[in-house]
Amino acid sequence: MLQIYKPNPKVTGSCCSFKYNGYNDTFFIEMLKQTGWDDQKKRGSFKGSQTKIVSKFNINEVAAMIDVLNRNVEWKIFHSSPKGTTSGTFRPYLRNDQQVGYSLALFQKNSDTGEQKNIVIGLNYAESELLKEFLRTCIHQYSIKAIKEQEKYAQKKWQEQQNEKVPQENHGAPKEDWNDWSNVSNNSKQGSQQSPQQNNQNNQNNNSPDDDNWDF
Repeated sequence: MLQIYKPNPKVTGSCCSFKYNGYNDTFFIEMLKQTGWDDQKKRGSFKGSQTKIVSKFNINEVAAMIDVLNRNVEWKIFHSSPKGTTSGTFRPYLRNDQQVGYSLALFQKNSDTGEQKNIVIGLNYAESELLKEFLRTCIHQYSIKAIKEQEKYAQKKWQEQQNEKVPQENHGAPKEDWNDWSNVSNNSKQGSQQSPQQNNQNNQNNNSPDDDNWDF
């Protein structure tokens, strides 16, 4: 958050807070009118101010504010909602026809009550540089988050594609019947347990010709 205070002994000053929330990518400007002045401490007060304007801006509008500071141009603001309208300007600030910084003005009107609020604050060149760096940091943080979310989404889609692929190595491999292997093993054991005479008799029977298979 960046805060700029501009109180004065006439109690006509104002203050402005620039806030960025990286969790939901929201940027707010909050402005208050001065409520008091301590002459001994030379310090203004904004406590209990009834004149307060809060407006939400998107990332493109944040970039537009940087453009004002870079090119020294004017940017007009207008927001509309069922609650009312917020308008304003951010532009170079002139005094006696010479630029001395920049000014931010917001005007808000409530649709239900008709209440109107108008707050203006001036920024010298040093404060303008601080604001520029703050706004750039906001865009930088926004961009980093957007890139990380895109990378996360791409990784998820790639993983889904990998999971959908079916392995090809085992396709067409014959299934072995372990019962057949068991029968072969049992037959081998039985054959090994027969006497030599029984084995010879079996060999002779196996080698004897089958008359039914002869052609005459």
